[in-house]
Amino acid sequence: MAARLAFLGDRTWAPNQEGYEQLLAWWPRIAAGIPDAELVIIGKPGRLIPLPDGVRDLGFVDDLDGALNSSRAILAPLRTGGGVRVKILDAVRRGIPLVATGTAIGSLGGMFDLRASNTEDDFVAAARRLLLDRAASRQEGARLYEENRQRWESRVPHTAVAEWLA
Repeated sequence: MAARLAFLGDRTWAPNQEGYEQLLAWWPRIAAGIPDAELVIIGKPGRLIPLPDGVRDLGFVDDLDGALNSSRAILAPLRTGGGVRVKILDAVRRGIPLVATGTAIGSLGGMFDLRASNTEDDFVAAARRLLLDRAASRQEGARLYEENRQRWESRVPHTAVAEWLA
């Protein structure tokens, strides 16, 4: 697996655009001293800005599985927004680790034991750790996948919806 991280989001939605721009500003610190470090940007483009070295904007991809499954983590430095955290749920479903702010994680933090990286230093350190340590990335991904699998097997989501509808 390449030393690759991913950002996923429709950048025509302001919170994703803000997160994208924040991530591009932090990328040189994340990639510092890692010659093969790569960040792939996936999703509908918004306002384009110059990309630092090691960043590729893939836009919309036909093979989302391939693009994400070749990444060591998904980065979500969102500061605003809310609603359904599709990118977080999708990462957990796939067993891909996350480096995300509390805003990006929302109420899913406790559900999947996700730690928020809210400061630049914390975010950069967490992203670098997964970028540099393939084993740590695989281990965290496997933990997330197993946690999600157990929740579905024990029908926790089904029960929650049934109780909500009752």
